[in-house]
Amino acid sequence: MKFRLVLAPVLALASSGGVWADDIADQIERGLKAYSAQSYADAIQELQFAVSQIQEKLNTGYLALMPEPLPGWQADPPEGQTAVALMGGGYSRLPSLPQ
Repeated sequence: MKFRLVLAPVLALASSGGVWADDIADQIERGLKAYSAQSYADAIQELQFAVSQIQEKLNTGYLALMPEPLPGWQADPPEGQTAVALMGGGYSRLPSLPQ
C-alpha cells in the first residue's frame, strides 16, 4: 500500500511533463528523511553526496575564473579538488561566487 502512495505522485509528475527538482535538493530531502527515520548512516551518506555535488558546482565556477596562459606559455587544464575534500581535506570556508 505504501508503495502505491509513493509511486502515484512520481508517475503523475512523469506523465505530466512536470518540472523535476534538481538532484542536489532531492539528495538533501532523502538525507532529511533518513535522519527523521533515525537512519543516521544513510542520512550521512545522502548529505555527504549533496555536499560533494555543491562543492563540484563551486569548483566548476572557480575553474571558469582561471585566466588563459600568457602568450607563449603552456599550462595544464585547471583541476578541481572535490575528491580531496571528500577524503577529509579540502576547504574549510569558501567564498561565494559572484552572480
